Amino acid sequence: FKYNFLLLHAKSNCEMTEDMTHSVDQTDLGSNPYLGFSSTILMKLEQSRTMLDEYVQKQKNQIDALAEEYQHVVAKEQEEIDQLTEQLRTVQLKRGSQGEMSEESVAHKRSEMKDKRKSLEQEVQELTQEREDLEQKLNAIKEVENTERIRAEEFREKKLEVERLKKISVEDLTHGILNYKSLGLDFQKGLQDRLRVSFSKLDPSDQKRMFSFSLNIDENENYIVEECAPELSEQVVEELLDALNQSQSDFPPFLLGMRTEFEKVVSS
Repeated sequence: FKYNFLLLHAKSNCEMTEDMTHSVDQTDLGSNPYLGFSSTILMKLEQSRTMLDEYVQKQKNQIDALAEEYQHVVAKEQEEIDQLTEQLRTVQLKRGSQGEMSEESVAHKRSEMKDKRKSLEQEVQELTQEREDLEQKLNAIKEVENTERIRAEEFREKKLEVERLKKISVEDLTHGILNYKSLGLDFQKGLQDRLRVSFSKLDPSDQKRMFSFSLNIDENENYIVEECAPELSEQVVEELLDALNQSQSDFPPFLLGMRTEFEKVVSS
């Protein structure tokens, strides 16, 4: 009766642990679609995982203690059987045929003990299986926790990047536009979706004199220069275009190169 009580108690604890695991799955993992984007959810996951670790360890200890106690009971009962058998032999020598009845009684007792031991072994096996199932659920929760932690970290990095971009104020943009204007750089949409780029303030004798070119895209999706006024060296322009196409639209060096070439025209 004592060991059946221990088994039932351990099994009840396992069921309670499994219920708690199910509760964690349903409450912390299933009901909140934004899991992984909140530090509060991560804290709950960590607390739940710690509680599960404690319960799993507790169940392991109880099952191990139960198995050890079971072995002790089996050994003790086997010892009692051996003693009864020895007593039976003594009685048989004294009572003759009456010993056969005692032998049957001992055999019955031994059969009962075997049945009891088999039952205990089955219950220990069931508890061991429940412990393995609980460990699998715990590992699954840990994997989900790690996945959500990674997602939370990625979200945090994206949020930091957004905050960094927000620091580019309207004043900064306005300052950049004013710098372009001060250099005499201007952009206009030309015919057939061409980009018309023009420079002024290059000729000291005529600040309003315009130096311009149109930027277009050919059938290979490469940038080309058209309608350049005044005309520049084709070789120089091709070198600037090659650098632009290879850099994947890095315009500032290209525009600076074209401006420098126009300045050379003025000084020549």
